Amino acid sequence: MSKVAFLGREKESVGFKALGFKTYFPQESFPSLEWSSYSLIVLTEEVYEEWQQKLAEIEKGNPHLTFLLVPSSTEKIGLAEKRVRRVLERIVGADILARREA
Repeated sequence: MSKVAFLGREKESVGFKALGFKTYFPQESFPSLEWSSYSLIVLTEEVYEEWQQKLAEIEKGNPHLTFLLVPSSTEKIGLAEKRVRRVLERIVGADILARREA
């Protein structure tokens, strides 16, 4: 069975923990996980921004692993939206989320 995890602040983890996610709080140090045993890692934009290079290396080495970015409860950076746009554009071939000027 695939495992799922949440990386973020402790106060943001409550709902994920209730859903059965393993929770980690990488504010001071990056967690050493057995990444290959996870299929989904949900993380806040803040965590992704701070650990972006390390996460990119992990993602390259684990093609079955998906990182899902969610906005932080304290600050909206916009990384989650940009990442979703990039993925959709690769899949569909166009930015289908672009806002049309009226």
